[in-house]
Amino acid sequence: MSATDDTLARRLSNHPSLTTNHCQPLTTDLTILASRFHPERHGGVEHRLWHVARALGRAGMEVIVTTENRAGAEPVEYIDPRLIIERFEPLNFGRLWRWKTAVRFNWWRKVLGATRPTGRVWATDPIQACAAIATGHRRRLVYNPACCTAAVNDFARRDAHMTTMHRPRTMRWMDRLAFRLAEQVIVSSQNLLDQLTRSYGRRHNCMVVPHGHDDQSAPTPDRRAARQSLQLPDNGFVIGFVGRIDPCKGLDFLLRAAAMMPLDDDDRVLLVGDGPDRPRLEGIARRLGITHHLHWTGAMDDPALAYAAMDLFVLPSVYESFGNVILEAQRAGRPVLARRTTPRVLTASDELIRHGIDGYLVDADDPSDLAARLQALRVDDERRELMSIAAQQAPVGARTWTDVANDYLRVLDIDLAAELTGRPRAAA
Repeated sequence: MSATDDTLARRLSNHPSLTTNHCQPLTTDLTILASRFHPERHGGVEHRLWHVARALGRAGMEVIVTTENRAGAEPVEYIDPRLIIERFEPLNFGRLWRWKTAVRFNWWRKVLGATRPTGRVWATDPIQACAAIATGHRRRLVYNPACCTAAVNDFARRDAHMTTMHRPRTMRWMDRLAFRLAEQVIVSSQNLLDQLTRSYGRRHNCMVVPHGHDDQSAPTPDRRAARQSLQLPDNGFVIGFVGRIDPCKGLDFLLRAAAMMPLDDDDRVLLVGDGPDRPRLEGIARRLGITHHLHWTGAMDDPALAYAAMDLFVLPSVYESFGNVILEAQRAGRPVLARRTTPRVLTASDELIRHGIDGYLVDADDPSDLAARLQALRVDDERRELMSIAAQQAPVGARTWTDVANDYLRVLDIDLAAELTGRPRAAA
């Protein structure tokens, strides 16, 4: 018996969520499938799932998160009375590393076949979704894709340096299948829905639910203290970016715009994050002669200090399904500048930024337009302050994860009062 099979067998015999004081099977409202989850360090998708899972549990749903145990945590953990995390031995591709898609699919199929979810199954990944379909959960499958795989792959086909955006043909086929066959599809932006529709065709029962932010807002760090902590000049103009240093973030566009500005010696481009595109970007900066102005911090678990230190935020991405960092920057009171959506730049920035009020949408193909907007805000403190106030009052930025969870309940048409009546609960 393999390590995974052994873990599955132990889960079936010992998992406390499978029995109740009345010796009846536990009815679970929602099983969330997650490749990564708490306490493992995770990115935008997993960050959202963590907050939404907790919010749904606190709203009264019985939620189980099924994930890989990459961090060596306990196999079963009760986070809240109605939120359970099940962790299984992580994937080990071994000699089958060339067939990662097939191995992942088979892993999820085994897990779902063994755990037998009783409620809805929530999948953000096409492999997870297709495994749910293969194990008989199509009628209860909620597909919540993190991106449109076909659209992402188009960038890799067009631009040689977009290597991280390549998606195998099988993955693209699974994405199409999940989008077409899932009982419900929930996406984070109209932009993502448009991508999926163009790539895979129209379908019914597909809803847009925008993301939110942490319900508990921490105090905004002091600007001067934040700059001292990050070793930034106190009086310089700081243009900020937070995110993975990946080709899809379009940071070369930002660097070219910065090179067109009359930067003072203390002005900085603050780049928070890490990733595979940094060597290429450092080469571009050297050729542009702006290396001195770049300030790399690497990845930060909590970028609050970075937002406090910057004067404004720029998201120059060519691809974003949503863009949680826009909400983070707005909550911190930072004007946000981003590229307009075009056939070659697919983001939700147009849905999140009120042009001329809390930020600017710039020409997607012309870095000089970004440079002009940055320079205008650089010299106009009053305008920047008004935009900062407006950013904190942005309608989308006011949404919390509790608001998002409530929207999910409405979209899923779940009447918790009715479903909770007489239902056995998990023992803490």
